[in-house]
Amino acid sequence: MEEAQEDWGEVTLSDLTTRITDGAYASPSTVEVGLPMASVMDMYKWGINMGSCRQISQDDFDELVRTDCRPLKNDILIAKDSSYLKHVFVAEEDTDVVILSSIVILRPNGKYHPLLLATFLKLDSTRESLENIVTGAVIPRIALKDFCKYKLLFPPQPLQD
Repeated sequence: MEEAQEDWGEVTLSDLTTRITDGAYASPSTVEVGLPMASVMDMYKWGINMGSCRQISQDDFDELVRTDCRPLKNDILIAKDSSYLKHVFVAEEDTDVVILSSIVILRPNGKYHPLLLATFLKLDSTRESLENIVTGAVIPRIALKDFCKYKLLFPPQPLQD
C-alpha cells in the first residue's frame, strides 16, 4: 500500500462526488411479481443479492427511479445502518434495482477513482474514524450531513491510475 505523501491534498467526500444520498424512506407495498427493492439486508461483500430483494410494483419502481434511488454504473453503495460500512462496493453497471434508505449512494465526480475510493472506505481505519459521526443507540447509522464533510487524503491522479 502506498504511504501518504506531503503533496497529497485533503478533500471531503462532497468534493469527490456529484451526489451523496440514500434510498427511499417510504417503503412501497410488496407485490408477488414486480421489480426488486434492496435494503442493507440484501447486500453482500461485492453486490446486492437480487434474489433476496422484495418486489414492488412497476409504478412504485418508476417513481423511485425518478427520485434517484437507483444505483448507476460506478456509484459506490454503502451500508449506512446497523453494521455501517460492513458492505461497500462499486456498482459495475446500471442496475434494475432501487434501494431503501439503509443504503448510501455515493456518485463519484471523476476526481477519485471509484474502486480506490471504495477501497479506502472499506479500511478498518476509516470505519474507526467515522465513529464520531455515527448516530443511533439501538441501530448505529451514518449521518449523511456529517458523512458529506468526512475528510480524506487525495492522491495525485497519476498515482491513482
